[in-house]
Amino acid sequence: MFSPTDVQSINRRLNDLEYKVSRLSSRSSDLDPKALNTIQDMLPDLLVVKKDRYGNSVIPDDFWYALRDKIREGDVFSHAPVDVGKVSSDGHRIKDLEKETQRLWDKYLKSNRAQLGELGNEDIVRQFPHLLEQNHIIPKTEVLQLIRQSWEDNKSEVRSEMSEMKRKLTHATQQITKLQHDFKDESKAIAYEVLKKFIPSGQIDALAAANLKSNLNYGLTRLNHFSKGTGAVIDPEYTSPQYVFPSMNVWFPKRTMRWLIGNSIPVPNSPDTALMKWEEHGDCWCSPSNAGGFGPSLAVIMGSSIYPDQIVVEHIMPTASLEPGAAPKDMEILAWIPDPELFRAVSKMSDNIFNDDTVEPLRADGFVRIATFTYDIDAQENIQGFQTQLDMKALGAHTNKIIVRSKNNWSDGHVDYTCLYRVRVHGDVVASPGLF
Repeated sequence: MFSPTDVQSINRRLNDLEYKVSRLSSRSSDLDPKALNTIQDMLPDLLVVKKDRYGNSVIPDDFWYALRDKIREGDVFSHAPVDVGKVSSDGHRIKDLEKETQRLWDKYLKSNRAQLGELGNEDIVRQFPHLLEQNHIIPKTEVLQLIRQSWEDNKSEVRSEMSEMKRKLTHATQQITKLQHDFKDESKAIAYEVLKKFIPSGQIDALAAANLKSNLNYGLTRLNHFSKGTGAVIDPEYTSPQYVFPSMNVWFPKRTMRWLIGNSIPVPNSPDTALMKWEEHGDCWCSPSNAGGFGPSLAVIMGSSIYPDQIVVEHIMPTASLEPGAAPKDMEILAWIPDPELFRAVSKMSDNIFNDDTVEPLRADGFVRIATFTYDIDAQENIQGFQTQLDMKALGAHTNKIIVRSKNNWSDGHVDYTCLYRVRVHGDVVASPGLF
């Protein structure tokens, strides 16, 4: 329980923390040694990194996503109260934060171990020599150096991201004040823990967000192969049916009568809605959450054969949605590989990398899972980019058919449909038959 001395001490530290946060968000600063120590304690001994378009080693997006979520696991007061779509319309919680963050970090570590195994396998490297050219294994010390360099290279972006710390600090102060008044057990320990971790956690969060945003912004300057302008069309064979909302599910006589009086009943949006620009709530394609027992699938035949390397998912902000729980959550990408021998080799690698996935992939002939990720409904950005874990270019596995599948949504099973506002796919072009 708080004593008067404790209250004074905590309030003084809160004032000091507010001053430090204001300085950090308004001027360049160094990465806190405590933040580096936190990352160092979490890192595996070896990490697989990518080579960028200039040949430099870069930390992959899935590391930044997993690190950010892992840091938030211990961020007791970092998230605002349940007012941003945390609950679906029937009052059920959407997210168990601690369980989710631990799962994402563990998933990343398992994926990294699998990739280390692939790159250390002489038979695989002999079959796919470009793997070692476009991927690199580095020790923990070099990873920390890359993180330091990333901080220096992205100081302005990090400073912009850290402005969010002011809002978090205000929320944390309110919660600590409430604990002081309530005199709850262990409240003093919680308050001191928040004060100790706030700046290191905030810096890591901001650095991860800056890197993810930078990679996303670069991706948005590239050609979108899920655009109708590039020849993309829906593949009805593997695409799930539209969800028919109750207001649209009316008998033919009533539908005809409404049409005759000029007040037609709307029809569900078609799947190609998810390939187009959108402006407001409802400009999306929705499908039953358990379509085919797998979850909604959006299959697209592209106008070009490409090496897919990034997927961008757009969704409306929870505060602007009538049903936030309809947002996609755990997603996966499957690519069609027509060559039987290459299909078997890539499938084996896919099974090794994604062996922790508890949900069976869509078993479509010739399709291989090349990426899994989680769309974060709690993120500040509603447009989120994800890199493919399988390096399709290094494997020489190009494709013109992709399936985007949402295995579940954020409603925890209480909303029976999932909606996609827009999906983009980026990658280097191999061939563009018949296109201008």
